[in-house]
Order: sequence, then structure tokens, then C-alpha cells
Amino acid sequence: MASSTVNRWLRPEVYPLFGAVGVAVGICGFQLVRNICINPEVRVTKENRGAGVLENFSEGEKYAEHALRKFVRNRPYYPCLRPCSPSSQSQNLDHNRPFFSDSLSDTNVNIIDIPFPQNIEGIPPGDESTDRLPSMSLFVPFAKATKLMKPDFELTLESLSPVTFMITDSFLPWTLDSANKFGISRFAYYGLTTFSLSLMSSSGDLLRTELSDDEMFTLPNFPWIKLTRNDFDPPFKEREPKGPLFDFAMEETTATSKSYDLIVSSFYELESVYVDYLIANVVLEHGALDPFVQRLSHHKNHYRKG
Repeated sequence: MASSTVNRWLRPEVYPLFGAVGVAVGICGFQLVRNICINPEVRVTKENRGAGVLENFSEGEKYAEHALRKFVRNRPYYPCLRPCSPSSQSQNLDHNRPFFSDSLSDTNVNIIDIPFPQNIEGIPPGDESTDRLPSMSLFVPFAKATKLMKPDFELTLESLSPVTFMITDSFLPWTLDSANKFGISRFAYYGLTTFSLSLMSSSGDLLRTELSDDEMFTLPNFPWIKLTRNDFDPPFKEREPKGPLFDFAMEETTATSKSYDLIVSSFYELESVYVDYLIANVVLEHGALDPFVQRLSHHKNHYRKG
């Protein structure tokens, strides 16, 4: 009986199955051991499970940015294995166009390509959108690198028919300078909802107080919402925020305040409480939102239409 079973499975045609299953089991076992031993979010002992929210950002970054990932990211990049022209190399690095061209295929919208800067320190070649970044710690260098597109962007504006307005992402604050240069109204677009914008504004003063990291507080304008300092990411949760990310956020906010108007991803019927708050009450520490609060109020009927 045992001999027949062994003979049934120990056959050359079954060896690939053994190999595939063995590799799968090995990967699963490796990940289980790795997560139990070094993942900062996995807590095995009762003492660790009862510790609440941990300040383990550095441990998490070390876990995510392991040696293999760094080796793969920093290896030499060869976009073509054979001699290729600059145009074909550009096509290999073109990752954003298909997304827009496919979604607009049934419209008369024309898409103009503007080359993304290359050889940016820390940014892997070919990564032309934030969702492709290996780590969000590279967001600020990536955002600042987009400013190198400004000359090509302005040349493109000059080549078009008279442009009456532009809509650019809020994390492209430099486009305001281009808009002012050509006398074009700039609309700043935020992927954030008015809920997120309202929470950040309403909690700003409280985060500058002596509240502890785990101490619960109620938002003054939204008493049904309770948060702690640890619900916010650094540097915004700090009592005195500073650093490249905070500086960039201030640059972004200032550019938005000087833009013609603001566009957000929402509908008034969904977030009427937060829209009304932004219209009536938003005053940031530097008064950055004041200029478009009144304008948002004037366009409220348009906002209601989504």
C-alpha cells in the first residue's frame, strides 16, 4: 500500500508540482516568520497588545525599506537592451498617458505631452506619478522635481490658442506663476474632500496645545468627531511643525489662496456641513484660505450641482 502510493507520486511528471508547492509553502513560511519576528504592527505578547498606539514610525520604515528593496531600487537602470532612439526611450518611460487617453477616448479632448524631468536624485527612472513611488518619503523631492517642467509647460501655453483658465493639481503650486505670467485664471484642484480640509483646519489650534499624543479631544466645530494627536501624520501633529513636507504644504496652501478658485472632489449634498464650514469659518494660521472663502460662497450654487 505504502509502496504503491510512493510510486504514484514519485514520478518525473509530478516533480514540477512538488517544486511549485514547495516554493509557495516556503514563501508563506518566510513571510509568517518575518512578520511575527520584525513587523512592528504584529504584537505577539499580551503586554504589547495592550500598549495602544505605538510611536513606531522608524521601525515601520525599517521594515518596509529592507535591504532587498533598496538593492532592486538602486540597481542600474537600462530602459533599452538594444540601441534605441530618444523617442523610443521616451515611450518606454511614458506611464501616465494611457490612463488619460483611455478615459478620454470618447471625447474631443486633445492631450499634450510634457516631458517629466529625468535623473532626479532618489526618484527611480520612469516613476512619473506618486502612486509609483517606492516610498512616500520621496513625495517632497518628487513634487519639487515637477517644477523643472515649468519651461516646457509655459512653451506649451504659448503655442495654444488664447487660454482663458487652467485647472492644476494643488501640489503643483508653481503653475500659479505661469498662470499669472500669461494672465490666465488658475483653479486649484484638491483630491481631498471638504471633510478632510475642514478637519485639518478645525484641529489646527488644538494640535498646537499641550495635549498628549493619546489624549482624546473634540473638534470645536464638529462636536461629534473625536480625535487624538496620533490620528495625524508628522509633521502636522507636532506642536511646532516644521520640515520639508510642512514647508511644501505651506507653499501649496499659499498658492491656492492666490488662485482664482478651488475645486474639490465632492458634492454639496454629501458634505454640506463641511462646505458651509469652509465658506463661513475657515481661517488658517497665516490667513491663507481667506481670499477664496468668499469666492467659494459666491459659487455655492454651482457647487451644489456637483
